Amino acid sequence: MLQKGTRLSGKTINIFFKTADQEKFAVLVPKRIGHAVKRNRMKRIAREIYRTNPHWFSGKVMVFFIKNFNDSYNSLEKEIFQLVK
Repeated sequence: MLQKGTRLSGKTINIFFKTADQEKFAVLVPKRIGHAVKRNRMKRIAREIYRTNPHWFSGKVMVFFIKNFNDSYNSLEKEIFQLVK
């Protein structure tokens, strides 16, 4: 999926996507981000952004790859919005 889709790159996150009939979503957070608490925090924030803004991601298979730790919901949401639109 990562080789065939499109990649959007930001400061904190890379977004890989391709169009599909069925929507799917995944969040990848490498261990270099930090300990489990930090990684889980980033996953929770990314999933909440996906849940609250479904119209941004309709008709796509999405993979969020977190590059850097940023636990600010508003700044991560703004970055994803700028990448997707």
